[in-house]
Amino acid sequence: MKKVLTNLLVVALWIAFMAVSTAQNFRFGIKAGAGLANLDYAPLAASDMAPFDYYNGLWYDREKSSFGPAFLLGETIEYDLSKDFFLASGIQLTSRYAHVNVDEPTSNTNDFRLNLLHLQLPLKLHYRAGKLFLGAGGYASLGAGGKWKNTNTLISPNGTVTTETSGPVKFGKKLNESNMKRFDAGVGLELGYGFKTIRLNLSYEGGFVNNLSSGIGPKEEKVNSRLYHQVIYLTATYYWIKK
Repeated sequence: MKKVLTNLLVVALWIAFMAVSTAQNFRFGIKAGAGLANLDYAPLAASDMAPFDYYNGLWYDREKSSFGPAFLLGETIEYDLSKDFFLASGIQLTSRYAHVNVDEPTSNTNDFRLNLLHLQLPLKLHYRAGKLFLGAGGYASLGAGGKWKNTNTLISPNGTVTTETSGPVKFGKKLNESNMKRFDAGVGLELGYGFKTIRLNLSYEGGFVNNLSSGIGPKEEKVNSRLYHQVIYLTATYYWIKK
């Protein structure tokens, strides 16, 4: 993992150096913002576990998880292809979120929250019309860390008992060990409005890679559900080098 992160940082620094040395066609900036993210869960078949699936500490309901806060921070590199079109990329740190309430028939309630960090490499083609920008493309990312927490509440005639469990997210594909896959990829759309040195952006990302590692459930049945990343961001980009 450290080798992967180091390679991404080297690539980012190289891109930034190229932007500085050939500033005639490049723009370099810092991009930051916040939004709402969701890891959208859905079982593949009715044969999956009911009423929830359990993945080595992570709980997912059959219903969609709710959106929660997310952030984006990183660099952006833009290269002009022509007067009206340009490419945009960079290295970004993004967060992901899931919140699920699982109600069991035995008066159990599980309140599950998941927070992830990903290093992301986007690539979008933008069309420029005056100060308005429209972009479309995709992204690839690697999981850099994460934590999960589940609060179980049991209501019985003897009273209410609350138990909290938590732990780090384990990336990988090992059965009965990994929580989630490290690699993710998806599509991205962006709408922006530019000023002299600042651009405001409204963007959407939707993943097409199943983030869950296939595994064996506690009842020894194969679990084949889906978990896809989606997020809406409102960001601002400040350009250190502008054309």
